[in-house]
Amino acid sequence: MKFDEQLLSPFMDTYFGYGNLKSDFWYVGMEEGGDTSEDRIHEMLNHWRENGQYQTKTLKHGRSTLQKTWEKLIKIHLSSKQEGNPSIEEVRQYHQDQLGQESDCLVELFPLPSPGMKKWSYKNWKLNEINFLDSRKNYRQKLGPTRVETLKQLIAEHRPKVVLFYGKQYQSYWNQITSVQTEEWKLFDQLKFPVMIHQTAFTLYVSIAHVGGARGVTNQFLYDVGKLIKEHRP
Repeated sequence: MKFDEQLLSPFMDTYFGYGNLKSDFWYVGMEEGGDTSEDRIHEMLNHWRENGQYQTKTLKHGRSTLQKTWEKLIKIHLSSKQEGNPSIEEVRQYHQDQLGQESDCLVELFPLPSPGMKKWSYKNWKLNEINFLDSRKNYRQKLGPTRVETLKQLIAEHRPKVVLFYGKQYQSYWNQITSVQTEEWKLFDQLKFPVMIHQTAFTLYVSIAHVGGARGVTNQFLYDVGKLIKEHRP
């Protein structure tokens, strides 16, 4: 391994993504996409160690093009805050200057990046003390309960006004984080894709399909979700 294995366990317990936990708007997904090479993990661990072993960090944009999942999340966010639908320039500006910084929080339930649900890049890693990376199933079983509980505590501590979960196949995790059973969510099925919400005194929880992966996600659906949030947020 090119990285310090002793750092990996505390990193996986502690790291949750990008942005400001004190912000009003959180996006919660399953895991970050992208590169899973040893070099990438080495870079992530070193940055985490050298910068205080943070729970979240500021997102540094090294790209001018819009990342497709983030673009859609931004459209929902902006639609929930303003009158009218956001322009592509407003979306691009938010992506470049605000996403994952002070105005919101991009949270991942699981800490290691993965290029997709059907690929598990860590199964052949030879580690001395960590034995649950041989499969995605074992990884989730090991880390899931602790990470769910930490997210529950973070939400209770920071009280974001909106927590937007994306990825309906992960609804069982969203139920655990919110302590709400599926039948207790309020279903809005008149939109292109079903949307579920649950309101508490401090936070509006919203559960939608994974907007980056679901086929047929239109701008109108994203704007409609934003308007729904606007109508129900605390």
